[in-house]
Amino acid sequence: MDLTNFIYDFNLSTTGTIKDVYEHCRVVNSGRKTQIDYTGSVSLYDVVNMFNTVYIAFLLDMGEFKNIISTLGREVIYGYHSISDDFALLALDVVNPHTNVFDEKGAIVNFISRNNEVYAMADNGKKLFDKGYRSKRVDISSESVQKCLSIVKSHHLFLESYENLRNKFIFGNGTTVIFSKIDGDIMRDLSTFTISFGNSYMNTYDFIEVKIKLGDELIILYDESKVEIRSEEINDSEEKKQIIDKLLRSIFVNSNNLCSLYKLKESEKSLRKRNSV
Repeated sequence: MDLTNFIYDFNLSTTGTIKDVYEHCRVVNSGRKTQIDYTGSVSLYDVVNMFNTVYIAFLLDMGEFKNIISTLGREVIYGYHSISDDFALLALDVVNPHTNVFDEKGAIVNFISRNNEVYAMADNGKKLFDKGYRSKRVDISSESVQKCLSIVKSHHLFLESYENLRNKFIFGNGTTVIFSKIDGDIMRDLSTFTISFGNSYMNTYDFIEVKIKLGDELIILYDESKVEIRSEEINDSEEKKQIIDKLLRSIFVNSNNLCSLYKLKESEKSLRKRNSV
């Protein structure tokens, strides 16, 4: 099948070349003569590839990080982080914390650096002024807390990207949509990154879901991916593979819909665009 019009129509919206559905219809109905503006845009493949690059870098520091957080309890789940010039915070959900950390079945442990003071606090997850709120200072060395916060600062782009993309509605205008989903445990291993995108019309739809294995190299899991064009599923494995490969590298999304990792210099973006054609 010819994907030329599909790709052109999709990029009209997702790159920000046009601003609304009415302008989209005007451009398409007048012969698709408007040039797509790729400025500040990233291919869907690079959305996943750049995330995987910073994820691999994060894994290199995970050994020492795991050793420290393993002292907190049976299971530690990443919550969120916050970084500024004079403040750093790492929030962790701890299941069955060790008794020296907290004496309930669950706790929120915050590693904090503020005004040159470095420490860890645990609470039971209730709001500060709620009845039953409890908190305590955790007996963990400031050196260990600082080490974890240093790793967080070093890998801020990865953690921010993970928070933003693990279950994200990236783009939508009522017809065209892009979603992302990241599976796995950030404190162990992330497994796959799924990009889903398509169009919804009055009488038909397009739906593409591509699952990609993260790790030392990206592996597109074609058998676990899905392609439906004009409400018809593509079952031929070779045709499906060709469509997925083409769409991943030819469909772009403006970085204004993404996080800081994707807001690179224009020259770098242009290079990626040339290499993907």
